[in-house]
Amino acid sequence: MNRKEVHMHNKLNSAFAVAGLALALVGTTACQNGFMSLDFNGNDDDQPGMNTPGGGGGLPGTGGGLTDTTDGPNGCQPNDRFFMREVWAPAVQTTCYGCHNDQGAARDSGLVLYNSGWGNYIERNINVLNEFAQTTREGESVLLLKPLGRVSHGGGAVMSEGDDVYNRLKAFVDRSGATETCPEANDEDFYQDVLFLDAEQTLRKATLSLAGRIPTQAEREGEIDAVLDQLMTEEAFYQRLTESYNDLLLTDMFLQGTSAVDLLDEDLFPNARFYDDIADDDMRGDVRNWTNMGIARETIELIKHVIREDRPYSEIITADYTMVNPFSAQAYGVDATFNDPNDPNEFVEAQIPGQPHAGIVTTTTFMNRYPTTDTNRNRHRAAIFYLYFLGTDVLKLADRPIDPTQAEQSQNPTLFDADCTVCHEVTDPVAGAFQNWDDQGRYAPRDSGWYTDMLPAGIEGENIPTDMWAESIPWLSAKAAVDARFVESAVQHAFRLLTGQAPLSLPTDATRGDYEASFRAYEVQYEFFKQLGVKFVDSDYSYRTLVKEIVKSPFYRAFNANNVTPKRQAELANLGTSRLLSPEMLNRKIVATTGIQWENNGRNVLLNTNEFHLLYGGIDSVSITSRMAEPNALAASIARRMSNEVSCRATPTDFTRNQGERLLFPHVEVTDTPESSATAIRENIRHLYWHLLGENYEVSDPEVERAYTLFNDVYQDGNNNDYGNQLPGSCRVDGLSDDPDYTVRSWMAIVSLMLSDYGYLYE
Repeated sequence: MNRKEVHMHNKLNSAFAVAGLALALVGTTACQNGFMSLDFNGNDDDQPGMNTPGGGGGLPGTGGGLTDTTDGPNGCQPNDRFFMREVWAPAVQTTCYGCHNDQGAARDSGLVLYNSGWGNYIERNINVLNEFAQTTREGESVLLLKPLGRVSHGGGAVMSEGDDVYNRLKAFVDRSGATETCPEANDEDFYQDVLFLDAEQTLRKATLSLAGRIPTQAEREGEIDAVLDQLMTEEAFYQRLTESYNDLLLTDMFLQGTSAVDLLDEDLFPNARFYDDIADDDMRGDVRNWTNMGIARETIELIKHVIREDRPYSEIITADYTMVNPFSAQAYGVDATFNDPNDPNEFVEAQIPGQPHAGIVTTTTFMNRYPTTDTNRNRHRAAIFYLYFLGTDVLKLADRPIDPTQAEQSQNPTLFDADCTVCHEVTDPVAGAFQNWDDQGRYAPRDSGWYTDMLPAGIEGENIPTDMWAESIPWLSAKAAVDARFVESAVQHAFRLLTGQAPLSLPTDATRGDYEASFRAYEVQYEFFKQLGVKFVDSDYSYRTLVKEIVKSPFYRAFNANNVTPKRQAELANLGTSRLLSPEMLNRKIVATTGIQWENNGRNVLLNTNEFHLLYGGIDSVSITSRMAEPNALAASIARRMSNEVSCRATPTDFTRNQGERLLFPHVEVTDTPESSATAIRENIRHLYWHLLGENYEVSDPEVERAYTLFNDVYQDGNNNDYGNQLPGSCRVDGLSDDPDYTVRSWMAIVSLMLSDYGYLYE
């Protein structure tokens, strides 16, 4: 398929279109472990034989009936996949959940199920139901007897023996307690006809995305794990992490002026504004900025430090230290040793005297980015803790809107009213764990202790021991760090970082036309995350493991598909790695591929908030806190302007370099014309396709020929009209200002074409 055909295919096939520009598809491995191998010698083990797409019959709500013969190496399903596919949606959710939830009529029974607001809620519900399934009366499972109405059941008989719901629950009971026979699912059929990037293209994509550069020839010939390990030692990778984690935490809101320094209580930190004593105005301004940056960035620097040192990722919430640079160390009044005491970008571990530490949770910027009030009582902080570190959205724990005017317990509804306690019995104990930090983020234990009209401090039924009250957050963080939901949260953040995609949710409305396809897509991603989590834990929580395994997976490598059905289109519609590059990522790509920055009056156009940073989808962490996912008309115009202005400067600049050092034009000179050097021009066009877009073509490929035709058309037009010999003023560079043969301007057209291509603007 040539480029014009791809563009037309994208327009016609809206299920695969991203803003009408990019094809966003995903597959996963055909191997049983959920990953495919990469061989840099050219043998990609990623295209095995596959079965009918979407196979496995019996999806809930599709009329397929109950089946236990799909997936898995032994012709069966793992218990969790069986539960999702055959039990949860078609039986439990429709028949049992309406009463057996935190707000339902059976909320005081022994069977209370979890909704999707909880992290790991599928596994939690399996465990809850397993306990009932294995509880028997006269040899029969209570899980069957109660809904049959054969023993006391508040809801009476809700099924009959032999009907569909009964058969599904019976199958679950039969599995309960049995030895797992197929712990891994086999999703081969999901990836039929999905096309993947080869090893070289995968490495190019990863190095551009994570380090802002093109891989070297040695790296292209190397082993991908080793290359990625090296890449994750480079400072550019940690700049990418800074952006990614700030997108989540938004602590860069304190970078401006003295916003971070202003957070420090000068009674506790009398040296906070030590820079005021510096006589030199310029030096005082620099030190003030470096001090503020040191405090503002300590949260993200701690995360980077853990990953850089390849320590267990759980240390981001359990570390008994914070991070300081030479200037924030002075502001905090802590002793720290630096290799260069004048380097504001050097951060080291430090402990603030008199304050317990729990990684990023106890940092000044985290506490103040998520503040509290006298009435909120740390509940906001508790909700954020759950969301970021335990994958649980407490705002979704209530299944129906709450009307506060209807509270049955007007004196203290958050403690006694069932409509309120569904959330508050979760958040309030964790809020109590934050009791030693006040509304200004200071460590200031309450003289009167925690509020007696709230649940005791702790987490999910476990109270903080009295001897740990002074270190309540370290205790809380230690509990969270060993929770399976922490692993899930880490996996999902790494997935967002690398693919730009939000994790899918389990569909619940079986009446939707796309239900079956959405369900299939979810369960495949669910399996991938589960296996990735196992690898993560086995690696001692190494974040680098997550990066490497996702890059090697088909979730990162898939880019197209052949002859897919409408059902397959729906399965793949919301997955993939194609995303509009952020201003920061696009800037790094421009520098890496052209050797110049896009500047206006000395300001970087994509990074400066007074230029196009915010207009092209950047954030300021204050009022604009989410990135643009799809380009609007203004962003499209900015991209077009970028392609024109960068090609204008980059083309002559590259020609002034020695031929062996050129990024864009290693095969031609400005004197090469279609009459004298058609072969060399075509070879350089082929090079540009790979260098700028990562696309490999033979010189004889029609795509190369079309670009050559454009080059020749511009060349002929320039020579048949009197446009002058000089380059436009903004395009002139030292050493090259004249273009008598009109070749430089012809190459500008080719470069501009490629810089405006979806393959350049998207990842």
